[in-house]
Amino acid sequence: MKKTLLFGLVLIINGWGNIKANNVQVSNVALSSTGVVSFDVSWENSWRTNTTLTTPNNHDGVWVFIKWRYCIDRPASQGGATASVSGFRHAFIDTVAAKHTVPAGAGLEIGKSFTQLTPTPSNRGMGVFIYRNAGNMGIGNVNFTNVALQWDTTGVSPSSGVDIKVFAIEMVYIPQGSFYVGDGRANNQASMLSAQSTATPPNVPFQVTSEAPIPIATPGGLYVNSALGNTSTTPVGANFPKGFDAFWIMKYEVSQNQYVDYLNCLSRNEQDARTQSNLIQTSTNRPIKFINNINTITNRFVIKAPATFPAFEPIIFGVDANDNEVFNEASDGGYSAVGFINAEDILFYIDWVGLRPMSEMEYEKAARGPLVPIPFEYAWGNTTITPQVGFTNPFQANELTIPSGDGPCVVDDWVSSPTIGLTRVGARQFPLATRVQAGASYYGVADLSGNVSEFVMPLLTNARANFSRFVHGDGEIITPHNAIPSLNWLSFSTSFNSRGGHFTSVYNPSIPGYINATISNQNSGASTSRQWGTGIRAVRTSLP
Repeated sequence: MKKTLLFGLVLIINGWGNIKANNVQVSNVALSSTGVVSFDVSWENSWRTNTTLTTPNNHDGVWVFIKWRYCIDRPASQGGATASVSGFRHAFIDTVAAKHTVPAGAGLEIGKSFTQLTPTPSNRGMGVFIYRNAGNMGIGNVNFTNVALQWDTTGVSPSSGVDIKVFAIEMVYIPQGSFYVGDGRANNQASMLSAQSTATPPNVPFQVTSEAPIPIATPGGLYVNSALGNTSTTPVGANFPKGFDAFWIMKYEVSQNQYVDYLNCLSRNEQDARTQSNLIQTSTNRPIKFINNINTITNRFVIKAPATFPAFEPIIFGVDANDNEVFNEASDGGYSAVGFINAEDILFYIDWVGLRPMSEMEYEKAARGPLVPIPFEYAWGNTTITPQVGFTNPFQANELTIPSGDGPCVVDDWVSSPTIGLTRVGARQFPLATRVQAGASYYGVADLSGNVSEFVMPLLTNARANFSRFVHGDGEIITPHNAIPSLNWLSFSTSFNSRGGHFTSVYNPSIPGYINATISNQNSGASTSRQWGTGIRAVRTSLP
């Protein structure tokens, strides 16, 4: 925590520097009198590469966004004027690139906010992508110092004293280009998408070559497996994210540390809505230890509220794998993927960070890249799988799943039935690991098969007509807590589906493709109840 004097008022500037995904860190955060937010950002295992069939022309980066509140709105126990019921708000940044500064070797892309179902940018900047620029090819750790973002303080009075928090999420850039959906397996029952043909069922992968509308149930168009519930034959519209255009995707599934960061920025009412435990305004004692409303650690879910807390004030959550009531220790398990969430929890988080859900077509692009599909392939590009049955360094930042082997995947082995639970995100991502050794996708995205499931908008629902690649989160969680009017995502929250399988998905080695962790399998639909294997991963369309 760093203190900065501005206009004679003390501002608490939280860089969140000790909270990591796969060791992304923000430090040295400061706010100037002109609203410039400066900081350093670093992360491990970064890359920018050229094009070959085995090394894609892409790079990673971080999505950086800022939250703020007035100092007087702090809870009374933290020096505020009264018991606070408000949370942090989104800090919009200037949309003029020249007003922001990044160091040599870094590139910057502004993520603008958009209005419903139109590609016309508004005048609000939601955040920025920071990444290696074209002159900074290579693989390894990066440390970009003295980044400076101009806060658009319209309607805000920083001179009155504000708290700010700077967040960074590791992302992967998926370049524009053609790709295939469907893996061409002979048995198409569990395969969601393929090319429309006279075969029954068809089993030819469909090539996506543009963002133009795609017909369904028409020769030359897409086949969507009607046995899985499809009732719509309307074309896939121009705005639907088909995956051809460039987009950014989270490199890792959201960790429990990241979810804690989010919860700790919400109001008390919002926290109560996003947890299973009963944390109503007037309560001062947690009803049950962990926020999944269970008193013992289950499936390695370790997010906890303190034993006592002031009434009405936002609660400060933490992770506590050793259950000693000391939060956020090195071995407290915060690097594991977050689970035990539902469709609403996912959508609220994605809205708050200024991203959007991905489509199932984008999922297949991020996993397979432009390569020709292989029947029953996993996200690492072949049919070899090594179910993970345990850990070394459990709950720590360097936790590693075991055994070693090609295609490491956190699933339920039919033979040993380990169901090891929520695992550290990117647990097999390490320097010099090959795609197959890391269990990574063509573009370097981790855990697209196994661990927790990938939340997607499918094609088998009429709701896809209202889902646009141009509409991203507005950064705000509002009252009432069951609506996001600016996006209207929650009106069709249960229309979402999942891909990629999860740690309770059963793997049967005697039946090819039995497990739903293969790229082209459809998984179960979104649920209003909280599920252990449900995770969070979001995307953002990349536009000039």
